[in-house]
Formats: sequence, structure tokens, C-alpha cells
Amino acid sequence: MTEEKNSKALKILTAVLTIGIIALGVYTMKFYNENQQTISRLENEKADLESDLSELIIKYDTAISKNDVMAKDLYEAKQRIERLLDSIKGLDNTNYAAISRFRSQIKKLEREKDKLFKTVDSLSRQNQRLATAVDSTNSVLKERIVLTDSLVQQNEILNEKVAAGSKMQLTKLSAEGVIIENSGDIANTKRHRRADKIRTCFTIAKNLIAEPGEKKLYAQIINPKNNLIGDNKQEMFEEKVLMYSATTKVFYENEELDICILVDADENNIISGVYQVNIFQDADLLATTSFTLK
Repeated sequence: MTEEKNSKALKILTAVLTIGIIALGVYTMKFYNENQQTISRLENEKADLESDLSELIIKYDTAISKNDVMAKDLYEAKQRIERLLDSIKGLDNTNYAAISRFRSQIKKLEREKDKLFKTVDSLSRQNQRLATAVDSTNSVLKERIVLTDSLVQQNEILNEKVAAGSKMQLTKLSAEGVIIENSGDIANTKRHRRADKIRTCFTIAKNLIAEPGEKKLYAQIINPKNNLIGDNKQEMFEEKVLMYSATTKVFYENEELDICILVDADENNIISGVYQVNIFQDADLLATTSFTLK
């Protein structure tokens, strides 16, 4: 009887132990699976954090390359993100508390990024408006410079025209060989052997914009052998030297004025051929003509 009771008790204990072992195995398996799921989830969260931070770094690099004004602020924010990324990479995958803390820090960095980028966008728009205003101003300045250059050029042309127009103008320039009679009368001749002097005559035209007053005129007579006849003197005008045959002074009052100049000549210089006659006011050539002696 006692043996039967012991046997029955042993069977019950064995059944209880078996059930306990099975329950413990089930619980252990469940705990293991849940732990593996937790580790996997934490690993995924860690990978997500690293990915988010890497994307933030790329955004900052892009912003830094496009913005000089806030480059320092952007660079410092990027360095904080890089330090946080290094910390996460070295983190134990099972450190749930640390991962949660880092996620909170990333949210804070995201808000900082949004604030900085809004400021960058605002500055970029302001810079763009300023650049547009500067371009507009430069365009106006260029137009004014072009207009000024055009006016200066027109003024220079006008001054040149006024300067040219203010010079005395000669008309009716002629020259001939002449004979001086004993009575003092002057007769023209075409023969070089009879000519005593060369006379050149001209008219100073009326010119209201020319400056009135005493004017000095120079006659230059060049014979067929290209020799200067007459006084054969020279006058210096700045860097120019004028060789002349004779000179005369007249008082010009802006009205027509008839002038004649007699040029003495050595008889050896009065030869047959074509003579060149030039009339100068200072170093400016006013008129030229030629004549022939036989």
C-alpha cells in the first residue's frame, strides 16, 4: 500500500516537474525572441538615427557652399551633428536609454536646422534683391556713362568745329611776278627775267566767331627748284618750325579784308617754272596756290 502511494506521488512529482520544465522552456524561448526583437528594433533605430544625421550633414554642406554670410554658423552646427553621429556609431545596440536620449537631441538639431535655414533663405532673398538693385543701378550708370561719353564726344566734335570755324578763312588767293616801276607803280609780268618781286594777294573772309585783333600772317614762296625765296627766315611754334619768305601784320575786325604781300627775291632764285605759294597764320596753313613764270 505504501509502495503504491509512493509510486503515485513520484508520478505526480514527475508530471509536475515535466510541466515546469516545459513552461520554463516556453518562457525562456519567449523571452529570447522578445529580446532579439528588441535588439533588432534598437539596431534599426540606431541605423535610422545615423541616416538622419548623415542627411543633415549633407544639407549643411550644401547650405555652406551656397552661403558665405552664415557659413560660420552653419559650419559650427554641422560640427555638432558630426560629433553626435560619432557618438551614436560607438553606441551599444542594447542601450535603449541612450538611443532615446540621442533621438531627443536629433529633434533639437532638426529644429535648429530649420531655424538656421530659414535665416539663410531670408538672407539669400535679401542678397538677391540687393544684387538685382545693384545690377539695375549698374545698368543705369552704364547708360549714363555711355550718354556722358557720347556728350563728351559730341562736345569734342563741336569744339573742333568751333576751333576750325574760328580760324581765319582766305579766299581769292593769287600770286604773280611783278615789276616795280621807277615811279613806284607795280605791274605784273609772266616773264621771270623781268620780275623784281613776287606778289601774293588774298582776301580774309568775314567770320563772326573768329577772335578779332592783330594777326600775323606768313607767306611761303617756293620756286621750281624747291628753294624758299624771299627773307628765308624761320619761326618756332611749340615743336613746329615754320620757314617763311615774308610776313605781315593786319588788324582783323571779323569783316572782309584784302591783303597783298610783296616778297623780295634774289634774281638767281626767280626762274622759269611753277611756284608754290602757302599762306600761314602762325603754324596753321590757311591757303595754298601756284603760279607760273616763263
